[in-house]
Amino acid sequence: MKLLVQKFFILFLLLMGGVFFFCGTCTAGDGEKISPFRMGFSKFLFTNVNENDAKASIRAWAKVVADEYDIDADPSAQIFSNLQDIRRALINSQIDSIGLQFEEYLYISDHFETEHWFLTRTSGNLYEEYVLLAPVDGKIKQCEDLIGNNLIFYNSPRTALAEYWLKSIIKGINTGYNGLEPNVNITKTEKISKAVLPVFFDKADACIVTNSGLSTMIELNPQIGRKLRIIMKSPPLIPVILCFRKNFDSPQKEKILTAFRELHTNVSGQQVLTIFQSEALVEVEKKELSTTRNFVLEAQKIP
Repeated sequence: MKLLVQKFFILFLLLMGGVFFFCGTCTAGDGEKISPFRMGFSKFLFTNVNENDAKASIRAWAKVVADEYDIDADPSAQIFSNLQDIRRALINSQIDSIGLQFEEYLYISDHFETEHWFLTRTSGNLYEEYVLLAPVDGKIKQCEDLIGNNLIFYNSPRTALAEYWLKSIIKGINTGYNGLEPNVNITKTEKISKAVLPVFFDKADACIVTNSGLSTMIELNPQIGRKLRIIMKSPPLIPVILCFRKNFDSPQKEKILTAFRELHTNVSGQQVLTIFQSEALVEVEKKELSTTRNFVLEAQKIP
């Protein structure tokens, strides 16, 4: 279980970037040189992933699929530490697509036009749900019962929006207590097992984790599902996203988009998907982002 988040984000890199990075410069039929496809990532996708390992994975898988789709791309993934650098790279056409957390995407989309939005599908779902979990026989029966008790928060790139959800929960508690700040003791951990198991063994009162991660743990240990119960569940949200700059215009563009869309239909793509427990990379329309967008904008208003 401790590798669950690592697997997702190495998958994210492999699927959304690494499979396209291959050295060289192609030439179009009329002799025109084609600029290599360039991909960027936010460093916040690497919370639980070794950056060097991720880059090595990109290079290892690059040639196989790049050859299959005849794509020329830069083998080096650019990793950005702040939004200003991402925006600058997009404006200056230094990268053609970017993988980042959804909140970062909101900032970028307010300052730069994007298109071709991709999400990963896992266990049949494109979206992530967060759950507030507590023992069936414990003292936490509703959100208000968190006051004065201990909450473990699973901290990972997949739970970036869970912090906003937690803020909305605490805001509701504040309202019930005439605006007084309730005392909720919050501890963060980067491993889902260290969030769930202390609650399971009555060492903590509650935790917030991903619903998909919880389902996996229950599959491995059904007793978790019997002893723990969901107090509250978040709406389906998009924690991370990949998109292209709208002014990306290349003779390779359709090949690149096809490689993204058809990853699950070729042998090499299926091998990657199987290893990293995902099913497909799915392009969505912009309207599919509206629920998460509205959620974040409302949550940002909470002090």
